[in-house]
Amino acid sequence: MTVLDYPGTGKENSISLDYLSTVTGLSKRKVREEISRINTAGEEIICTEAKGNGYYIAASIEEAQAYRRYNKSYWLSGIEKDKGILKCMERKFSGQIAMDMEG
Repeated sequence: MTVLDYPGTGKENSISLDYLSTVTGLSKRKVREEISRINTAGEEIICTEAKGNGYYIAASIEEAQAYRRYNKSYWLSGIEKDKGILKCMERKFSGQIAMDMEG
């Protein structure tokens, strides 16, 4: 069985990361990686709530859109964090490293 075999359909049927890790025998990190792979591949839409209450398969366009908005805000905040890190690197390590703007 795979990670995709366990989440219920709809927010009300969400299951915890602990449960997914236990039933699949995967570490929590590997479960999250597998969920990311599934979503990235377009196999299914496995959602999680901002509060981290659990994972579930989108039952409606509204659930899918809500998860997409959450996910988008998450990566946008990561971009802002990266800008701050870059700014600090430029200030703190000026002249010591070649700046790589892409990664």
